[in-house]
Amino acid sequence: LLGIVPALAVSRTREADALNESSRSATSAHTHTWNRTLVVAQVALASTVLVASALLVRSVERMTTAPTGIAPQRVLTTNIQLSGPAYRQWASVEQFYAALIDRVRQQPGIEAAGIANFLPLEAGWRISFNVEGRPPARAGEEPIMQTHSVSEGYFETLRARLIAGRLFTAHDGPRAEPVLVINETFARRYFPGEDPIGRRLTGLANGIGPLGRNLMPRNAPFRIVGVIADVQQAPIGQPMEPAVYHSSRQFPFNAMSVVLRGPDVAALTSAVRTAVKQTDPTLALGDIWTLEERLRKATAEPRLLMFVLSAFAVVTGVLAAVGVYGLLMWVVSERRRELAIRLALGARPSMLARSVTIQGITLVAIGIAIGLAVSRAAGTLLRAVLFETGVSDPVAVAGSATLLLVAA
Repeated sequence: LLGIVPALAVSRTREADALNESSRSATSAHTHTWNRTLVVAQVALASTVLVASALLVRSVERMTTAPTGIAPQRVLTTNIQLSGPAYRQWASVEQFYAALIDRVRQQPGIEAAGIANFLPLEAGWRISFNVEGRPPARAGEEPIMQTHSVSEGYFETLRARLIAGRLFTAHDGPRAEPVLVINETFARRYFPGEDPIGRRLTGLANGIGPLGRNLMPRNAPFRIVGVIADVQQAPIGQPMEPAVYHSSRQFPFNAMSVVLRGPDVAALTSAVRTAVKQTDPTLALGDIWTLEERLRKATAEPRLLMFVLSAFAVVTGVLAAVGVYGLLMWVVSERRRELAIRLALGARPSMLARSVTIQGITLVAIGIAIGLAVSRAAGTLLRAVLFETGVSDPVAVAGSATLLLVAA
C-alpha cells in the first residue's frame, strides 16, 4: 500500500507543473519529506512483520527438534489389548505381561525390551498425591502428577538416563515393597534441595476404571527408588510435567505398548509376534511402528505449521524487500536533477554514490529501529505462542534487519 502512494502522487502531478521549474522547486521539500516518511514507515512495518514471522518459524523449529529424553532409533513398538474371561483377574493380566516380556527377551536380535501404558509424547493419567511426613494439602490445592506404568527394561530400551537411585527389576512384583521411579521435574518441584530417594508418596490411585488396577494393599505408600531424566510425556511443545512411574508388575493395565530395541526391524517384528503367539495365540497385535515413525506422526502438525509459516515468511520477505527497493528507488530518482548538477560542477561520482547510499541506509536504519521497538512492545502478544524463543531472538532480529538493509 505504501508503495502505491508515490505512484498516485506522480499521477496527480500535472504535466505543466512537472515542466515548470518554479513549481518543482516549490514542491520539492514537501515531496522529499513525504517520501522519506513513507520509506521509514514501510521499513518499520516490514521489520515488525518480518521479526514476528521469523520468531514463529524459529519457535516451531525448536518445538519440532526439542529433546524428548529418549533415543528412538532402532526401537519398534506395538500395542496389545487384553480382554475376555482369561483376564478378568488383575493377577492374570500381570502374569501375562511378565511372561510376554520374558519371552520377548529370549528371542534372537533383542537388545532390550519393556512395556508401558503410555509411550513418549503421550500424557499419563493425572492424579493427586501427598508426600509422607508432610501435612496434606488443602482441598483443591493438592499437587498433581502424571502417573504411568512401565516394566523393567522399559527405560533401558528407550535409553532414558538414570539420574539417581535405580530402575525397576523383575523383583518389583505384587508381593514386594511398593516402589516408584520419578522424573527430574517431579524431584525438582516437590523435593527442591532434597534427596527424594527413599521418600514415600501416599494417596495414589488404586484403580483407573477398567483399564488398570493397583495390586498393592489399599492406600499403601510407595517408596521412591529412582529418578530419571525427563521424558516428554505430553504433545511436543508442551512443558514437562511431574511424572511418576509404577512397576507394571504392581500396577498392570489391560492395554499396554511393547517396545523392543535391536539392530533389525524385521527381526524385532518377528520376535514380538513369536513371543505373543507363545504366550497367548488368541491375541492379535496392534499396528507395528518404529518409535521414530510414531514420533514423526505425533509431530506432523507442528512440522506442517512450520512449513506454512516458512512459506509466508519468504513471501513477506520478498514483498518487504521489493517495497523497500521501490520506495528508495523513487527517493533517489527525485534527486537525479540535483545529482546531475553536482556532477556537472565537478563532484566525483563516488562521492555522490556515497551520499545516496548513506541517505538510504539512514532511512532504513531508522525504520528498522522503530520496527524492532514495535515488535518488542508487542512481544507480550507473541510470547503466549512462542516455544523457548524470546521476543528478542538474535537470529530473527538480525535476519530481518539484514534482509532490509540488503534491499536498501
